[in-house]
Amino acid sequence: MISFIVPAYNEEFELPSTIAAIRAAAEKIDNYELIVVDDGSTDATAQIAKQADVQVVSIDRRQIAAARNAGAGAARGEVLFFVDADTRINARHVVDAIAALSSGCSGGSARIFADGVIVGPDFHEDFLRALFRK
Repeated sequence: MISFIVPAYNEEFELPSTIAAIRAAAEKIDNYELIVVDDGSTDATAQIAKQADVQVVSIDRRQIAAARNAGAGAARGEVLFFVDADTRINARHVVDAIAALSSGCSGGSARIFADGVIVGPDFHEDFLRALFRK
């Protein structure tokens, strides 16, 4: 299962399009869930998510990291896919992210090795070496 987690604060105008985009992107996925984490919104964010038949987790921290963590805590999926409330994803994003995870990448699609060596696609390697030059 993939858990799509959307941290949100006062996103009543953006959220409907984001939810629609996630559903369209996931239409060929057999098993997914969509969670909106309402972080103390003072607008209709939570109500819009509920009306869209989306699981709503409510917190009052006003920290996007706390909202992401709350969503992760409520998620049932083996894969957590975080989408900001003002972001529109498509099926290609989901397919590419799953492919990256399947090939050993993690968080942000970067291969991470405990010994400090970063390996990525050829066109990224020179950039990463320059960025993390010792």
